[in-house]
Amino acid sequence: MDFEIAQRIQSLADSELIESLVEAKSTLKTAQDTVGYIEMLIIQRMEERGASRMRGAFHDVEGGAKTADWDYSKLAQLREFYSAEELEGIYTPAHEKTVNVKEKWDMGKGRRLRKDGDEIVQIIEDARILGRMTLSIKDKKEVSEW
Repeated sequence: MDFEIAQRIQSLADSELIESLVEAKSTLKTAQDTVGYIEMLIIQRMEERGASRMRGAFHDVEGGAKTADWDYSKLAQLREFYSAEELEGIYTPAHEKTVNVKEKWDMGKGRRLRKDGDEIVQIIEDARILGRMTLSIKDKKEVSEW
């Protein structure tokens, strides 16, 4: 925080301090809403173009990897193709401990199943649930002409 702003805030009376807080929170909420909307539009435009980067005059925006989750009901089809031994370390069936533990798939290890053909690859791809793309802003380097 800027030193001068901090000094000004410290000198406010209680009532003014409270109103400053309300105003600052309102401004912050508006700014957060605006950022969210702009990010949504950038992501939509990038996805429409099949792009992972959007170029601007002074900055570029790059879309990071989408976080993935998995639809376990679709991955369950893989049990029809593999034995329990083949899925060891990839799949943990539902079981009881002190609490009921749901089935679990480790698709980091499960990537190796893709080698077994298009049908398996399709099941795995259908089970992928993509999360929201994340954006990073890159400053453009000034290009000096000689």
